[in-house]
Amino acid sequence: MERRHEDELKLAIEALQDRGWVRIEWRKLYRWFNAKRLSRGAYTDLYGRIAEALDNKEPDIRFLSNDDHLFLIRGDLYRDYKEHFLG
Repeated sequence: MERRHEDELKLAIEALQDRGWVRIEWRKLYRWFNAKRLSRGAYTDLYGRIAEALDNKEPDIRFLSNDDHLFLIRGDLYRDYKEHFLG
């Protein structure tokens, strides 16, 4: 991953820490991970970075997606995340 993409990813993870959720465009994720489709390794890397930032080996992170975005949601802050995010 390029340094500038790492910086963008860090900002997204900080938003997740501060707000409890973040929305990331798929095209950005593909660019950050230099992929046309995210592999299991990319998700593992993303989860690991989140775990490190939250200082929690197993954070409760929910992954929701639509055609344009991946939503990362902290389950510890949004227990009713489906109701909150899916209406």
